Amino acid sequence: MNLLAAIDVTAASAPEVADQGAAFAMALGARLDLVHIGGGRPEAELLHALVARLDPSVRGSAFRLDGDPEPMLLRAVAPYDVLVLGARRHGPLERFVLGSFAARIIRHARCSVYVPRPGAVARFPASPRVAVAVALEGPNPGWVLGKACVWAQHLGGRIDALYTDVSEVSYIRDPALREAARHQWLRQHEPARVRLEALLEAIPAAHRGEARVLEGSTDSALVAASRDTDLLVVGTRSRPGLAGKILGSVAEHVVTHAHCAVLTVPSNTLDLDP
Repeated sequence: MNLLAAIDVTAASAPEVADQGAAFAMALGARLDLVHIGGGRPEAELLHALVARLDPSVRGSAFRLDGDPEPMLLRAVAPYDVLVLGARRHGPLERFVLGSFAARIIRHARCSVYVPRPGAVARFPASPRVAVAVALEGPNPGWVLGKACVWAQHLGGRIDALYTDVSEVSYIRDPALREAARHQWLRQHEPARVRLEALLEAIPAAHRGEARVLEGSTDSALVAASRDTDLLVVGTRSRPGLAGKILGSVAEHVVTHAHCAVLTVPSNTLDLDP
């Protein structure tokens, strides 16, 4: 398996993105290449210096490309299994520019895109907890769960299946009434949880986690759930019209705001063979 990390060597975050990409590659037993688009000899030297500091077990090659960044990167990543992308930054202007670029790459990439959490320790956890967003209303609700299973097997992790419902339990001042309303909400959504459990049955027991139904909009519920997981897997289905816009916006929001690393998987191609 091969990974490609898109690195802006002029950014202060470049070493962090390279190190976190290397940590993910090490967890997968993979090789990591680095690419920078634009610049000249100084940028090429900085890129090769970043490669040199990587662990030899994952160290690949470094190359620089010239041209329009978006199409160049999409062409460059074509032979790879995963693109590592540092999409989240602290400065508002930089976050807007890079966030827009990352969103377009995620939308059009035919491979999975791994977005590490900024500031995280450059070591991917052993036996990670993987959470995957499942759309029960879709024509094939198990497709992203199946892909997530492949990744969990490679990483030695367990999968929690998450389903979100926009309805929420209204705030009630009285604790007893609030608890009763919560139990009522859970009973109403028990069929959804049972469906998730049935989908999880297809996952090997060693990698099977919990089935959970979350309150609220999909994007906000997934961001909240990302606080207690190591890797959040979301699908980026290529659909025309409004459905495509909604699905795309959810993935893009999660990538930008999640509290853990995010892995997006496209529906139009298999990333790995199970």
